Amino acid sequence: MDEVFRISADEIKEKIRNEKKIRIVKVEPDCLILNKIEALNSNDEVIGKVNYIKHGKPFDGLIEIYNIEVDIEFQGKSLARALFDNLVKLEKPRKLFLLTHVINIRARKFYEKMGMKQEAILKEHWHSKKDEVVYSRFF
Repeated sequence: MDEVFRISADEIKEKIRNEKKIRIVKVEPDCLILNKIEALNSNDEVIGKVNYIKHGKPFDGLIEIYNIEVDIEFQGKSLARALFDNLVKLEKPRKLFLLTHVINIRARKFYEKMGMKQEAILKEHWHSKKDEVVYSRFF
C-alpha cells in the first residue's frame, strides 16, 4: 500500500467525530483489472474505498469507476468525495465513466455533484433486469 496523503478530519468537513486522521492509500490490485484506493481510520481499518478499472492503453486515460463504498457511519461526511477526488488526483484520467442503477437516486445525485453527466440509459442491462445509467466526465 502506498500512502497518497493524509486527510485530517477537519478537511472532511469536521463531521467525522471518532477519528483523528483518515489516510487515503492506493492498494496494489488483487486481480488483473481492478484497482483500489482505500480510506483507513486511525486503526488502519478500511472505512471506504473506490474500485476502478483502467481501460485501453495507459495514455488513453479512460477509467471506469466500478464502485465507491463508504461504511455507514461515515456516509454523508464527504469521505466519498475525498475518495473520488483522490482517484482524479492520483490517476489523472482523461475521462471517467460509470454505470449505476436508475433507481439509485443517492448515488446519482453524488455523481452529478462530482461533475459527472448522464450519457445514456441502458434498458434491462444488469442481471436483475434493472435499467442502468451511464455517467461520464472529461478532464
